[in-house]
Amino acid sequence: MIKVKTHKKIVLAAVIMLTVLGGYLYNAASRHTVTAAPVAARVQVAKAVYADNFDEGMNTTGTLRANADVVIKSKVETTIKDYVVKKGQRIEAGQLLVELEHHNQTAQVQAAQSQISVNEAAAASAHAELTNAIAEQRRYDTLVESGAVSRQQADAKQTVQKVAAGDYARANSNVEQANAQLAAAEATLNDYLLIAPFNGIVLDDYDMSVGSKVAKDTNVLRVADIDKLKLTVSIPENEMGRIKVGMPVKIACNSLPQESFKGMVENINPYIDTNTHMLKADVSIDNKSTGYRLKPGMFAKVILVEKAQQKALVIPKEAVRQDGTVLVAEDGKAKIVHVTVGLTADKLVSISQGIKEGDIVVISGGKSVKDGDRVTYKEDPQ
Repeated sequence: MIKVKTHKKIVLAAVIMLTVLGGYLYNAASRHTVTAAPVAARVQVAKAVYADNFDEGMNTTGTLRANADVVIKSKVETTIKDYVVKKGQRIEAGQLLVELEHHNQTAQVQAAQSQISVNEAAAASAHAELTNAIAEQRRYDTLVESGAVSRQQADAKQTVQKVAAGDYARANSNVEQANAQLAAAEATLNDYLLIAPFNGIVLDDYDMSVGSKVAKDTNVLRVADIDKLKLTVSIPENEMGRIKVGMPVKIACNSLPQESFKGMVENINPYIDTNTHMLKADVSIDNKSTGYRLKPGMFAKVILVEKAQQKALVIPKEAVRQDGTVLVAEDGKAKIVHVTVGLTADKLVSISQGIKEGDIVVISGGKSVKDGDRVTYKEDPQ
């Protein structure tokens, strides 16, 4: 019995020693533990900048087209005598563009002109004969009254006067006929002279050249008036009240980045398309004032401007949180700032209060970030 009690005492002493040693080691470890710093949130940012002519309105698209676009065709079968203009050349209304071979037609015009000269000379001679005959008849009528000549002689002079009058009438008719023939010959000749219908530019020459054969209805030139361009926009029926004639329009094209152009709503269709329930309107652009930078066929992004700001501090729309605040990254930490939002255009909003130019705002990655949290930029602000 003595041996068993001694053994139990030894085991109990060992347990106590291990417990004391474990507590000591735990306390020692606790004294040397260092609390880890919170990890900085990685965010994407943008810089608040000033934008000129910041506009708010309806966004849509359209394709630019010329104010007038005409294909000039040959009305006759012949060959090209002279190409007076080239592709891309500016033209003026009434200018000769292409001269088709017209030797026979020119000869017909010259013959008609000559015939007019002959007929006019004959008419002048007939007029002189008539004048003399009238004078002679009057003289004989006077002589009859005095008894110097007989009535028979006076009647003969009257007959001569009537014949002269008939000859003069026929001569005038011949002149009119010759003029009609000349007009017809000139009209035919005009079919061989292709004239500019308006001020514009040559868009296409269809690879024609001097000596090329052309048949009737062959395309010879395509000309367009590009001093003014147009595009048609479509507006949803439920927003038709927002568009008005004379409304300013802002136009941008991907092919001319960093540039914008001004236009105006010129007219609005008086009906709604029953298939699409869209209202169409035509926008006009003074292309001459742009130095003809815009070209027919360009795809354009359009803003029908309802409100405009000459200069606005702008940031991306996604930077503004639902509660009307933005996160500003400052000295590596997030700062919650309440802002006053103004106009909205495309992917940007204007800010009138709360931030200043150059402030770095968080646009993504800051959903769970709180005021004072550390942040690191996903990429440098542009």
